[in-house]
Amino acid sequence: MEISQVEKIVAQFFIEREGDEIMKVIKKIDFVDEGIIDSLDIVSLAEYLQIKFNKKIDITKYETLQAFHSFNDIVKLVS
Repeated sequence: MEISQVEKIVAQFFIEREGDEIMKVIKKIDFVDEGIIDSLDIVSLAEYLQIKFNKKIDITKYETLQAFHSFNDIVKLVS
């Protein structure tokens, strides 16, 4: 599976927290429903993404918060 540079950077956040095994399911799971991230983690992930991509992430918007459920949606958010 080929992975883009953006995907690698986003995945790194989850690898550091969950280990390399997360890569087997990263595109299939709902991070919030599975308990991988909670509201505080969303704030941490948003900060991480803002630093890595030099892009403002407005977590006060419902649509933005919903994006944090899915790997592909997070990638779209910063792309």
